Amino acid sequence: MTSEKSLPPAPQRDSMFFEDVYGLDTTIRQSVFPSTLYEPGSEPGPSALYRRDTVVTEAPRYSELGHDGDGPSTQLETTRRTSMSYGYPEKQSQETRPINERTMSDERDRRTMDMIPETEQMPRATRPRQRIVLDDPPTGNDFNNGDDEYEDVPEDSLNEVRQYSNRATEQEIVLPSMPKRRSNLEIKNKDMKQLSKILKKEANAEVQLLKRTIKELDGLQKTLKPASTAEEAALAAYAKAAKAELKLNKIYLQAKAKWEIANAELTAKTEELSIARDRASQQKHQIQEKTREVERLRSRKTEGDYERVIKISTARTASK
Repeated sequence: MTSEKSLPPAPQRDSMFFEDVYGLDTTIRQSVFPSTLYEPGSEPGPSALYRRDTVVTEAPRYSELGHDGDGPSTQLETTRRTSMSYGYPEKQSQETRPINERTMSDERDRRTMDMIPETEQMPRATRPRQRIVLDDPPTGNDFNNGDDEYEDVPEDSLNEVRQYSNRATEQEIVLPSMPKRRSNLEIKNKDMKQLSKILKKEANAEVQLLKRTIKELDGLQKTLKPASTAEEAALAAYAKAAKAELKLNKIYLQAKAKWEIANAELTAKTEELSIARDRASQQKHQIQEKTREVERLRSRKTEGDYERVIKISTARTASK
């Protein structure tokens, strides 16, 4: 029977990576942090962090790998990379998590969302620079969470971690002095108060306008009765005048008919008179002509009679 050699437990590591947002080389590669140091949303900042959540599962038996025997029951670790916005996680992701998995940092993240300045609502590439704050990393074997023979932390990585720790201290000094923004609830309450005031003012203005309009309507109704009385009097006078005009119009029409008949008769008589005058004028002219002719003939007769008398007397004288 083959002897089974027990394998040491695999070290559990939580690696943390920084996303290069501004194009700077701010990535910490293969830096080992214990999971207790990382609190999502504990410090504000524009960088996006990727957390490797350690999931411990039981290693398969040797028999499952093709070896003889069951083999030791060891634990292997698998990592799951999670992308999050460091300092400003989405509320939906916090609220959809189970209650037993929520921490104080989740509540602090929820309060932080209410105090996000307008610059943080801008696209990530256009936001102003902000510092990334991390807690002090532990040292020694606790940092590895295992023996030294499995992991040696480079000195450069430790120096980078110390730099971030110093920046965290500076950020803790700067953050308390920053004015806190009011929560969305306070802003909503203030907006509701302002809205209620505006609505009350509008309601009062409408009431005043309605009262003023009703008062004007009352004044117009008071002047309506005299206007109606005057209209009735004018209507009666109009009816009387129309009746008189109708009566006289009938008389006028009858007289006009008689006048038209008389006028036509007068026109006819005028024409007859003109004809009679023309005829009388002609007769008078003829009479005058005849009268002149009679006078001429009478004058000739007188002269002839005188000449004949002279001739007769001359003849008588000559005969004696």
